[in-house]
Parts: sequence; C-alpha cells; structure tokens
Amino acid sequence: MIKNITFKTAKERDCQGDLNRVCGDVRHCTVEIPFHLFVEIPGAKDGDKCEVVDAIVAGEFDKLIDKNHDDTFNKLLEKVVIKIRAKVVRIKHLEVDARDLTPRPLFCKEETEVVEVQGLDIPEEEKRDHY
Repeated sequence: MIKNITFKTAKERDCQGDLNRVCGDVRHCTVEIPFHLFVEIPGAKDGDKCEVVDAIVAGEFDKLIDKNHDDTFNKLLEKVVIKIRAKVVRIKHLEVDARDLTPRPLFCKEETEVVEVQGLDIPEEEKRDHY
C-alpha cells in the first residue's frame, strides 16, 4: 500500500496573550507500506489459487502518539480498513470428445440444371442506381 502523508514541522513557537502559535513548514512523505493478508475461504482446497477482484480503502484513523508539551508529536499511528473482494480459482481438467467434427466438403455436379423460380428475381428497373 502506498500512502502520501502530509505533516507540519514546528520551527517557531511563541505566545501572544491567549494565542499560542507554532509555525513551520508543511511537508509530505510518500511511504510504501508492506501489506499481507490471509483470509480463510470456505470450500477452498489445497492447490486452489486466490485472485483479488478489487480492493478499496473503507476507512482510516490517525492517532497522535508520543505527544510533546506544546501539542506537537513525534509519532503517528495510522490504522486503515481495507475492503477486499477475492475469488478462488480451481484448475480442473475435463475430458473432451476428440472426434473430428469438421463438416464434409460439398460437391456439386459439373453439369447442373439452372432452375428459375418466379417472384425471386429483382425487376430490371429496381436494379438501376437511383442516386
């Protein structure tokens, strides 16, 4: 999982009356977090393969830990809920009837009588291009 973390640094601190102020830069860090998962799927057997159909981040929670007296912190604990949809794929060999089902070639006699059927011909005036 790849996370883009945006955070603020504390460079200056001051207090003006009731106003406490912490100033600094806004920075970011991109982190690649190793992610592993094991889910027991009813009906799956040894040798089956698991395929991830899709995965989405369903929720996140950030908790500030190792907090300093000025409300800054040194560590962030982030919890992410990931919804994963997976399917089990099983390879199965099937017996196939291997007979040759190629259709036989058609043979016509060399001298075949031509038969005209009334009503199937297109009239000559309809054959002309009307464009």
